[in-house]
Amino acid sequence: MKTTLFLFAVLFSAATYAQSWAPAGAKWHYSYIGFASGYVEIANVGDTVIAGQTCQKLQKTFNGLQFGVTPMNYVFDTTYTYENNGIVYVLEQNQWKVLYNFNATVGEHWPIAPMPDFGSCIQNSQLKVLATGTKVINAETLKYLVVDFCNPDLSSQGIQDTIIEKIGFTGSYMMPADYCLMSLDGNEGGPFRCYSDNNFNTYKPFYDEVCDFIVSTDELAAVIQIELAPNPSNGVFEIKTEKQEPLDILVYNQAGVLVSKHHFENPSANATLQLTSQAKGVYFAHMSQGGQKGVKKLVVE
Repeated sequence: MKTTLFLFAVLFSAATYAQSWAPAGAKWHYSYIGFASGYVEIANVGDTVIAGQTCQKLQKTFNGLQFGVTPMNYVFDTTYTYENNGIVYVLEQNQWKVLYNFNATVGEHWPIAPMPDFGSCIQNSQLKVLATGTKVINAETLKYLVVDFCNPDLSSQGIQDTIIEKIGFTGSYMMPADYCLMSLDGNEGGPFRCYSDNNFNTYKPFYDEVCDFIVSTDELAAVIQIELAPNPSNGVFEIKTEKQEPLDILVYNQAGVLVSKHHFENPSANATLQLTSQAKGVYFAHMSQGGQKGVKKLVVE
């Protein structure tokens, strides 16, 4: 009898072990790439049941400064997700769509779920697996996938990213943007900053500031004086600045994925930012020069 009770206890404990995706206290931070300084926080605010499916309610909050001055904090959306046998699903257009598939092998692919507000958009983009593996983070062994953003025919869009269990994308926003949406939903969130939950310490492999960093007083006072023209353009933007200090530019697409890096030792000497290899659409140039920082929206036609 004792043996039976012991085995039952072990099985019950294993069956009730917290899910690896969006467990209690799960919280993500992403830099905002729109027209305000700040960040987007996605947090698990509890479980719920939709059409018989138990899922996690992920609340999205914007925190930042409108026009660099006025503080803002508001909930702008709620997303529902759940995990089943290594596949994470997201509720879009009243249907459960695959968000991440950690069982996928090299060469496998799945369609990017369309956003709920654009039901007329024909789903076209795909995520194709280029590599798989495991890595140890905070003493946990987690699966990862290196994926390629692809067109319907599986030709590459020139963007790759890594997805890790518990964490999701490590170079871009949690919810990948189907390219058929173009710029319609690009300002929801940008590059990944941090992830943590009640049993997992903060993970931020590419972000140096605190997770809820908005903007420092010095950065707020120092408005970068650089013009990129013409805008829109065919992908060639002339850099106009009177300063001779080195300039660094990081260019992100609407999905918040870093697509190119540029360094100009002397940007005042007829320098140009070349984005001719990128697809048509909206991009955000994050610029840093002499202690000043700024973000400019660019349109490639």
